[in-house]
Amino acid sequence: MAGQRPGRNAQIVDRGIKVQAPHINRVVAPEIAANGIADETDMDALDNGMTAEQRVTVTSEMTVGHFVAHMPQVYATPMMILHMAMASGAAIGPRLPEGFVSVGMDVKVRHLAATPVGRTVRAVSGVIKIDPKSVVFEVEAWDGDRKIGDATHRRGIVNVLEFERRYGVRQLTMGLD
Repeated sequence: MAGQRPGRNAQIVDRGIKVQAPHINRVVAPEIAANGIADETDMDALDNGMTAEQRVTVTSEMTVGHFVAHMPQVYATPMMILHMAMASGAAIGPRLPEGFVSVGMDVKVRHLAATPVGRTVRAVSGVIKIDPKSVVFEVEAWDGDRKIGDATHRRGIVNVLEFERRYGVRQLTMGLD
């Protein structure tokens, strides 16, 4: 955890159930520890190597300059992460069980080069690991033949009805794509 000395046990404090890991003591909210997250049988249709691609043309609304005054009008890192996550979700979405979706859990990203307005960015995602309740992806972002970013991304598999019931949220009827 940031700010902790190496070798010390980290502990995230929140209401819930304590889960032990080899080097981290974590607390998981009871809603997450209970049903509503996929089990191993729900993951049977997923395979390593499944891929998808997300293409977007960079607009001024996608630039860091749109969000932060006096910054350049180039593709913003949060937008690249969004498009990488969308590609990852698309890679497994059609093979998820009825009533399940994937949600982002973790991303480790490098933004390697600037991309100006008007260029087309292509985010390519592939499944590299399937865990009992989540899927890990390797993702790259490209501007033409130039790699502008790479990441690993983990998505959890959740039952939409259980998720809505537990958190009091409803699924949108329109997507972001």
